[in-house]
Amino acid sequence: MSKTGAEHQRNLRARRRAAGQCVVCQAPSPGTARCVKCRRRDAARQTERQRALSEQGLCKMCGREKVKEGSQYCAGCLEKANAASRRQRVKNKQQGRCISCGGSSSGVRCQDCNRKMNVSIAELRARRKTQGLCRDCGRPAQMVDRTGQHHAPGGPKEANYCQECFLKMTAGYVLGSRKHWRVLVEKLEAAGWKCAYTGEALVLGENLSFDHKNPVCRFPEQRHDPENVEPVTLMVNLMKRHMTRKEFLALIGAIWRHAGSGG
Repeated sequence: MSKTGAEHQRNLRARRRAAGQCVVCQAPSPGTARCVKCRRRDAARQTERQRALSEQGLCKMCGREKVKEGSQYCAGCLEKANAASRRQRVKNKQQGRCISCGGSSSGVRCQDCNRKMNVSIAELRARRKTQGLCRDCGRPAQMVDRTGQHHAPGGPKEANYCQECFLKMTAGYVLGSRKHWRVLVEKLEAAGWKCAYTGEALVLGENLSFDHKNPVCRFPEQRHDPENVEPVTLMVNLMKRHMTRKEFLALIGAIWRHAGSGG
């Protein structure tokens, strides 16, 4: 279509809309650009087009490139869509609106979008669990959930995380942020992947735990201090509980003097 023809079509559609008519068929359509009949027809055409593209493994946006694995779009279109979504979320947040739907909200998201997001996340994690995948990133799961660390070793275990996400999750609990997971790796490497008390080899998802030298119940200001964290076995962590390192060693010494030497 020539530039003149395109301009004529834009003007024609503008006049029809101003007159309360459907911009396509001129049927009465007050308040909307297209009448119900035209909207239904367009939706049916779009559905059929996307079905055909899906069968061919083509991007639903551009219709030319192969889709990226696990997506309905090619890599280029997916990046464009994500960039546009990020810009819109930033704009909504600046205006004090829900970042997802743009509606009124007293927080980051409105209650309805929070509910939908939580349901979506729960469904995604359930699917990944049945497939033996990491609940956070979708890679093969290898590590047991951190909640298993609060029970005695040897209990039932079910892998929910890959190694990296396991460390990120643990860092969020131990150091207050998932971003500090590499700090835990550095701690493990510095200790030679051995328990600070027993020298026992530490294995992710099996006996590994991280202890606060000074317990957070008594020293809350040191809760997220990396210098207050050291790798230990789960059993040691359960035994030490609310004691400081010095108190725990003194208790072990007392136990040995009383019962160990004569065993």
